[in-house]
Amino acid sequence: MNPARVLAMQGTKAQSFGVSGGGGTPFTQVDAAALCAGLPEKHYYAGLLKWGVDQTVERNLVLYLLQAVAGIAGREKWTSRKGRLEALCMLAVNELGHPERYTDAAHQRNLLFMRVDGSYPAPWETRLVFLGQWDIQISKSQWYAVWSKRYEAVFAMLDGWAGNAYRHVSRVQQEDYCDEC
Repeated sequence: MNPARVLAMQGTKAQSFGVSGGGGTPFTQVDAAALCAGLPEKHYYAGLLKWGVDQTVERNLVLYLLQAVAGIAGREKWTSRKGRLEALCMLAVNELGHPERYTDAAHQRNLLFMRVDGSYPAPWETRLVFLGQWDIQISKSQWYAVWSKRYEAVFAMLDGWAGNAYRHVSRVQQEDYCDEC
């Protein structure tokens, strides 16, 4: 079974994926959980958010990410006002769980994003609006000079965790398949 579907089965809104393989027994949530066993918690949460669309893990994921980002910020000597790193982590988690909100194509298909003049905001503007919810004001020049690079590093780390979950499930499935041979 596709690892993304396995991770999706672990989500709070999981559904039955029917029969595994060639018409054998039904693939259950317990089977999916067994394939996820041994995953680091932060990778498991990232996989759940990305493929399981499980927003219940968002807060825990923000905390894991903030811990990792604080380490990077210390090493790289990032200067930042209080709350900006946490908001950056919340933005990354939000984008991983709702990627459709942050693409040009999504904006142009969704009238909710349309401005009064008929234009659509760029993805960077949507990100700044998200950050503005926490009274964090970053100008376009600040975004491109400093924050976009930081954000890319934060999002890449988070997306890497989700990728690790996917690869883990894939590897465990392959090992199980080879054991049956």
